[in-house]
Amino acid sequence: MFGSVLQKIRESRPLVHAITNYVTINDCANIMLAAGGSPIMADAPQESAQITAACDGLVLNLGMLNDSKKEAMRTSAAVAAECGKPVILDPVGVGASPYRLETAAELLNSMAVSVIRGNASEISALARGHAQSRGVDAVLQGEPQTQLRRMKELSRKYSAIVVQTGETDLLTDGETVYEIHNGDPMMKLVTGSGCMLSALTGVCCTADPEHLLEACACAVCMMGLAGELSGAETAARGGGTASFRVGLIDWVSKMNEEILNGGMKLEMRSDDDAAVCGN
Repeated sequence: MFGSVLQKIRESRPLVHAITNYVTINDCANIMLAAGGSPIMADAPQESAQITAACDGLVLNLGMLNDSKKEAMRTSAAVAAECGKPVILDPVGVGASPYRLETAAELLNSMAVSVIRGNASEISALARGHAQSRGVDAVLQGEPQTQLRRMKELSRKYSAIVVQTGETDLLTDGETVYEIHNGDPMMKLVTGSGCMLSALTGVCCTADPEHLLEACACAVCMMGLAGELSGAETAARGGGTASFRVGLIDWVSKMNEEILNGGMKLEMRSDDDAAVCGN
């Protein structure tokens, strides 16, 4: 199903500008390379616009946000929007502080964001417009249909694909809904697995900007399946979280159409039976 996305990545090796946090920047760069992309990490506002202009896509991650990085994001997003390049926004911990929430709102309201990727509490904070989480991994308890409705409303409001990740992953363009069940429990024990997914999403969307929903689904399936395969290998060797993390990136680098089609667990769901589990 996603063979064309993988082929486009390997053929074009998209150059993606990622303004991300220093906790996960190395893993984000490595997973982009593993997928077949070419990352460049630059967050100085003095050069960010020029860097984005030279790239094919942009990933914005609100982790470790500060005023300098905020200005870099603003100028880069403006260039990407002007040039019609995909922009992926990862609103890390957006419910934890008004500063992050205000920055996310400013970017969404003033720039053309292509994809919003977050967990349930982050997506809900954006939809509600106020802080509520206790940290970047806070769990929002709520009715599945309420969460799905918020996702679709958010998607329509900003004309963006919304990706909500958790035990069950949900993706929507405001109409179509994909539900994905790949993943491994150890992914929760690796700092930045969500950040890595956003970086991977940037590679997929930049390679296939005409089919953003499918490109997002490809990224989520790749990440989840790589987690499953790494988890199985790690358990067989008696390894721990560090081994799992290396294996996760390894499996993204080894991912091909046969492995992906054979292992992805994706469904198109109706509003009546879609399930949401945040993490």
